[in-house]
Amino acid sequence: MTGRQYLNMQVSVMAIVLTITLVAWFIFIGHLDSGQDIWPVIAIPVGGILFCVFYHLFLIRCPRCGASIGYVTRSLIDFSLFRFSKRVRFCPHCTVDFEDDLAKKR
Repeated sequence: MTGRQYLNMQVSVMAIVLTITLVAWFIFIGHLDSGQDIWPVIAIPVGGILFCVFYHLFLIRCPRCGASIGYVTRSLIDFSLFRFSKRVRFCPHCTVDFEDDLAKKR
């Protein structure tokens, strides 16, 4: 497994969490009566999006040194829910190349 494949798995976890949040939101909207307050239902997607932002910025970690590297892909041009940005080739902390095999580096 390469470092990029490892990072793509971490990013796909974020996409799964966001999908589950949105599905739960649609289910709650479907069960909402016309007289009920809608504000608690709006908290579901907002909470999911905030968690995904937190996950992206702090919990995506380098496969070698374990340092947080999600912040290096802050650009909306590079942002993807399904893959780590290809523009980021190296860890800024340990300089491991993400295209190399992880087993060779350890």
